[in-house]
Formats: sequence, structure tokens, C-alpha cells
Amino acid sequence: MPALLREGHDLRVSVRGEAACPPEWRASSRVELYRIDDLAADELRLLAADIDAVVHLAGLASGPSEADALFERANVTATDRLARAARAAGAGAFIHMSSVMAVCSNVAGTTVDDAVLPAPTTAYGRSKRRSEEAVRRIFAVDRAGISLRPPLVIGPDAKGNWARLQAVAASGLPLPFASIAGLRSLMPVEFLAAIVARLCRVAPQPQLSGEYCVAATPPIHLAGMITHLRAGMGLPPRLFACPPGLLHALGAATGFRRQLAALSGPLCLDPSRFLSTFEITEAIDVGEAIRQSGAAYRALRRGASASTVAA
Repeated sequence: MPALLREGHDLRVSVRGEAACPPEWRASSRVELYRIDDLAADELRLLAADIDAVVHLAGLASGPSEADALFERANVTATDRLARAARAAGAGAFIHMSSVMAVCSNVAGTTVDDAVLPAPTTAYGRSKRRSEEAVRRIFAVDRAGISLRPPLVIGPDAKGNWARLQAVAASGLPLPFASIAGLRSLMPVEFLAAIVARLCRVAPQPQLSGEYCVAATPPIHLAGMITHLRAGMGLPPRLFACPPGLLHALGAATGFRRQLAALSGPLCLDPSRFLSTFEITEAIDVGEAIRQSGAAYRALRRGASASTVAA
């Protein structure tokens, strides 16, 4: 949201409650907070009224492995109804945050680009693919209906696997990741926000509609992620080599096999079609973005510790 405000946009932000919103959101005259408990509800007309572009970030990212009904409601039904409300209200663009999981599994043997035929392997991935289809069906015919497919989004307050990796890095313990060679694409949250802000300025041209892989380049392996995170935290890398079979056995024994595969297996995205279509030339230093994430994460942890002591 800060990126959109810097670009001069006035915002209407859908929230479940104002209490969890940052104070600057509540204080800004350019931010209207609109409470809605369920984007899959029928009544979205007022939310979408007088809006030029809709940025749809909400969704369910985790749940039981085969909970198709939960993902269907949160990701597909909500997207469908919001897109219909936005179209009826006259919005010219609908920017939908999908995922590379709409195309493939969390480990891909080849580079993933926009020419790869979607073959999602999880309930989450299937729901994201269906939500993309809803955007294309409702919005992309005569306006700009754009679905972005990022890989793992990184930042100091990111959730999921990146949060776990930052916590492991912050422990300072020696880690057996030095020999992992699988390269993975990442998406720094600041870069993703800048992309969304850029798309909100795009004229609503239907020829720009579609699904796009987006990622920072180049990809990086797990040892590099830890090294840069710890550099940002002021810690040494402390990495050692471990045979892959033993490492995966350790992941299985500790219940982290899926998370380890999601951070160590190869998953490289080619965002060249997106970058050329929208004339984005800014270079992102992935290592520096990871270092900044580590530094900010450590600062946040120190702040939390200080607050706890003060309390």
C-alpha cells in the first residue's frame, strides 16, 4: 500500500477490522477503510463503486492438503464475485495476485515461463488457476484483467516458509545446506509492490490481459539465502555440507520435509514476457533484498524483545 500512496493513488482498502490496521492507514485522508468480512459474499457493490482499478491480494494460501472446498470459496468464488462487482462498477483494470503454483508444483525441473501449460498439483494451486480463469472470463475481454504469478515472496514480515527460514537463520546455529545446488526464484515484496503500482497506471487495454510469471532475477540457492540473511543480521554463514539423502531423511524425521523441498528444490521463473510487455527495466539485487530482509527481521525481533522486557 505505501507504494500505491507514493504513486499518488487514493485507496479504498478492504479490511476485516480496523484494529489490526497500521495507525498511518487510519490517519490518512487518502485511505478509506472498508470493512467486509467475506469477499465471497454477494454484496460487493459499494466496495467497488467509483474505483478505477482493483488490486486483489486476499486469499487462502494454506490449509489441509486436499481442502478443495475451502480454497474454492476463498480463492475462486471471492475472485469471481469481486471481478464481477468491479466490472459492473466500471473499473478499467483488475490486478489479481495469483501464484506460480497455478502452473506447477513447488519443484520444477525446467524453467517456468508464460508458455508453460498450467498443471497445478495442489488444492491451492488448482484454486489459483481457476481464479485466473475467472479474471480472464469476466475482465480480460475488453479491459485489463491481469493475473500475476510470483514465486515465494520475501520480506521481514513475510509468512510461511520465508518466516521459518528467517527464524532458522536468526538462531545462528550451524546449518547443513552448503551442498544444496537447487536454484529458486524469489520475489522481494518491495519489487512486487512497485510492479502493482505500475500496473495501476496502465491504460485498460485488453491486449495486456493475461497471466504473467513475475520474479526477481537471478535465482539463488538455499545456501545463498542463508548467507545473505545472516549477513543482514550481522551473523556469519555457518554452513556445512551434508549428503542430500541424509538431509532429506532429517527433514522427514523432523516433520519439515515439505518445507525443505520448497526451499531447496529447483524452481526458476522467467519473467521476461512481463518485463517487456510493461517496459520494466529496473534491476533488483536479490542478494541485497535478502540482506535487507534479514536486517529488518532482526530489528523487529529486537523491538519485540524490548517491548516484552518493558512490559
